[in-house]
Amino acid sequence: MSLSSLSVRRRITFMMVFIFIIGVGFFGLSKLGIDLFPKLEFPMVIVTSNMQGAGPEEMENLVTKYLEEAVSRVENVKEVNSISSNGSSVIMAEFQWGHSLETAETDIRRQLDLYGSALPEDCSDPMVIALDPSMQPILFIGLSSPVLDDFALRRLIETEIEPRLARQEGVGSVTVAGGLVREIQVEVDPARLESSGLSISQVVGALARVRNDKPAGTLESGGEQINIRVEASVTSLADMEQLVVGNNQNGPVLLRDVADVIDGEADVNELIRMNQTPSLFVYIQRRSDANTVNVCREVTAELDRIAEEYRGQVVPYVMYDQSTFITKSIGNLASTAVTATILAFLVLLFFLRSPRGAAIAGSAIPISIVVTFAAMHFFDVDLNMISLAGLALAVGMLVDNSIVVLENIYRHRGMKDSAIDSAVSGSQEVGMAITASTLTTLAVFVPILFVPGIAGQMFREMVLTIVFSLVVSLFVALSLVPLLSSFAKNLVPLHKKGSVSARIKTWFENLERRYSVVASKLVQKKKRTLIVTAIAFLASLALIPVIKTEFLPDNDDGMIQINLEAAIGTDLETTSAMAEALEDSISAIFEEGDLITLYSKVGAAGGMGSIFGGDKGSYSVDMMLRLVPVTQRSIGQQEYEERIRELLDRTAGFEYDISGGNFMGGSAIEVKVFGDNLDILSSESERMREAISSIEGVREPKTTMENMIPELTFRQNYTMLALQGMHPANIAGEISNAFGNSPATIFREDGEEYNVIVQYPEAVRDSREELDYLSVFGSPAANFGYFEERLISTSIRRTNQQRCVTITCDVSGRSLDDVAADVQRVVEENNDYNLRIEFGGEMKDQKETFLYLGIAIVVAALLVYMVMASQFESLLEPFIIIFTVPMAIIGVLVGLFITGTPLSVMSLIGVLMLAGIVVNNGIVMVDYANQILHKKKTSLDKAIVEAATTRLRPILMTALTTMLAMTPLALGIGEGAETWAPMAITVIFGLLAATTLTLLVEPCVYVVMGKRIASKMYINPED
Repeated sequence: MSLSSLSVRRRITFMMVFIFIIGVGFFGLSKLGIDLFPKLEFPMVIVTSNMQGAGPEEMENLVTKYLEEAVSRVENVKEVNSISSNGSSVIMAEFQWGHSLETAETDIRRQLDLYGSALPEDCSDPMVIALDPSMQPILFIGLSSPVLDDFALRRLIETEIEPRLARQEGVGSVTVAGGLVREIQVEVDPARLESSGLSISQVVGALARVRNDKPAGTLESGGEQINIRVEASVTSLADMEQLVVGNNQNGPVLLRDVADVIDGEADVNELIRMNQTPSLFVYIQRRSDANTVNVCREVTAELDRIAEEYRGQVVPYVMYDQSTFITKSIGNLASTAVTATILAFLVLLFFLRSPRGAAIAGSAIPISIVVTFAAMHFFDVDLNMISLAGLALAVGMLVDNSIVVLENIYRHRGMKDSAIDSAVSGSQEVGMAITASTLTTLAVFVPILFVPGIAGQMFREMVLTIVFSLVVSLFVALSLVPLLSSFAKNLVPLHKKGSVSARIKTWFENLERRYSVVASKLVQKKKRTLIVTAIAFLASLALIPVIKTEFLPDNDDGMIQINLEAAIGTDLETTSAMAEALEDSISAIFEEGDLITLYSKVGAAGGMGSIFGGDKGSYSVDMMLRLVPVTQRSIGQQEYEERIRELLDRTAGFEYDISGGNFMGGSAIEVKVFGDNLDILSSESERMREAISSIEGVREPKTTMENMIPELTFRQNYTMLALQGMHPANIAGEISNAFGNSPATIFREDGEEYNVIVQYPEAVRDSREELDYLSVFGSPAANFGYFEERLISTSIRRTNQQRCVTITCDVSGRSLDDVAADVQRVVEENNDYNLRIEFGGEMKDQKETFLYLGIAIVVAALLVYMVMASQFESLLEPFIIIFTVPMAIIGVLVGLFITGTPLSVMSLIGVLMLAGIVVNNGIVMVDYANQILHKKKTSLDKAIVEAATTRLRPILMTALTTMLAMTPLALGIGEGAETWAPMAITVIFGLLAATTLTLLVEPCVYVVMGKRIASKMYINPED
């Protein structure tokens, strides 16, 4: 007994089954988390280590090389990149996709333990971090105060506000930036120090010894043990001034004898403004297992309570809330799915002319979606842009099976069958065909699950949601549709003469007659028809060179990031003044009301940003612009970005880089130039950069060697050191202490801790002339050596243990492939030293992903063929149907060309979907033609024309529902819609061409290739 027959005969049982699974679906929906993207695991582990005062070359030779060697010994390492900068070494180990990061971390730590003894003593222990998307802040909160100064505001934030935010569920870390920090500064007078006969190292040592209280033992008295503690730390600045720092012939030397103790503020190395008003900022990061939307909701709710409690003192403002874009994107996709459902219902209503029939077929959509939520919950799939897009894309396909079943039931009703008989026979007649159609659609998605890299991870959840929903829709079509149809007594409407329904029926009957005539004529002229189709296919291929390519579409997420650099060495105040003037000019670019906030940070990188590069200094500016949602402005984000570029091109003093709207990040093209000599690398990479900048379509070309800064190196005279019994390390320590490179001790007051910095006065530290006379152990520094000035790179980068310089650029106005080809040509022409060159960036990712998706499309076609061969028990008949796939390619290429849509990963996913969708109509048509051949023993020509005419209505209905359901996505309206528009455009145009040509050309193919079919059935093809 078939499923359809069972559902009709056990109607109450199946109704209970559907009520149960719908209930489970709503339960699953209530448990689903909401996030922007699926949980991604990038195969990268980062190792960091610091060594105070070391330059880039020292870090490279003393630290980086050993860390690289250790990491390179770990299995499954794909590439090892490193950055050596002032006091910092960062190693980035990239592993093969799919490799366990937990295993990678463990293996790296094991190797680092073996190399620990090779690192300098003053080098910090290496820290190992697995790259996690949760490291990116999800909330930027600006805080200002009308009554508190920067010092008081920062202290209030650190003592009151930060702890409350950190306690919220799911918060991983809270970072405070900006404002003033209290610091105790011990300014040593070189003259007084020299007259005392002491060194600055002695002062630092004396302070270091009073860092903590000391345990002195225990006292046993009366059967009790009493701990004894000696108060070694100073409790007031007055006590600190009385500290003995040394002795000379005159007796003890106190700190106040050689230095002034100042209750001051730490040097400001960054300035933060929001809408040109000085502000402090708080960055919120979530835990890796926490849900972004939930964390943002909890934090903003707490922030509202804080704003109410500190009304008049603190004014908080959320600069960036990732959950806003998430909820709007999810909401946009959800509304798209609802719109698609309504459009599909209207198509059903038009063709069936029966509200009952439309409701029965349309019920497949909400039921399939709700039950899919249960499957998503059990398979740990959240509601995000990817999974919900899968549902939005599937909406039009969910009703396809129900349309075919209901239309056939509808036809049997018209033949005067009873409600129950028509429900059973109508369902059984097409049951195998729609099962095969569903399997072919599912088959095309299987290869995506095995695509390596970011594309495979990103689209896994989309594939799963489509598969879940299509499987449910097949079950609905074969059980619920016949069940409900058996209840509907008046499924076939009565058409009153002159009514709209009657006119539609007459119009469609005329369409069927005319189509039958056209199909018969085309079959008679089948060779000419196939030749014209082949010419059309070849002509469409001529469009390939003129269609642009891109990796992934840019999103209009309302966030623009601008990275600026003034001339190397520009001080913080000058850079800030330049940036402030630029903020005015940038604000003037925007239409009124389009720009919400303009955040600007001048100076050093803060938080996690300092790990990745460490190149930022007083000459750098980071700006972040937040715009109103795309639906509330008439100008797109990309156009505003172009306006800013034009402004910056006219503005002297800054080099810039603009990014935004692409969740992948990174540069479009990267050129890695390898070599051992930094001077040659610097000059050659700069020459290549200049050549690349002349290529049409290239924008913002930069090299990692552009940041050259002056450095003073003290060259020690070892003869003089030997005569005076000095060790080189002592001289290095004395000069380092003179500039207050690290805290000497900690001062505690009222439960708070403050750094104590020992240094020479600013007038000494900032004077080049004074350096030679710097007091070192009571003598001028010139007695022990000399200062040499030179330009050095702020960082030294290496790939796979070899030095390299990376040239990066983005692309605008031309195809990425075309620009990449020009870049490769120009680089090879300017490689005079035959340096090793590697190309990467988005260009490399695009080539790899396009290759894998191309293979996936071929595999999908093979799987589709295998399913159809099994369905028809024939090796030949599937080729009749697969002929529709190249027909779809005609539509795809024409659609991309007409709409100006680049060929991207999303477009290729659309092509992959088409491979499973477009064959469905062919399967239904050929399957019914075979049934006619079996029953009527007629000729191939008559069988295929009759089958095509009979299946005309379901073919048009399924095609129109799928195309109209994807139309809202294709229009690209709303947050996040730009991502899915290329996929929807590909499917719509491809399906339009495939459906048209299936109806017109496939009957010809069936007849041409059908002689073997007929002979197998003992039928004369000419009868």
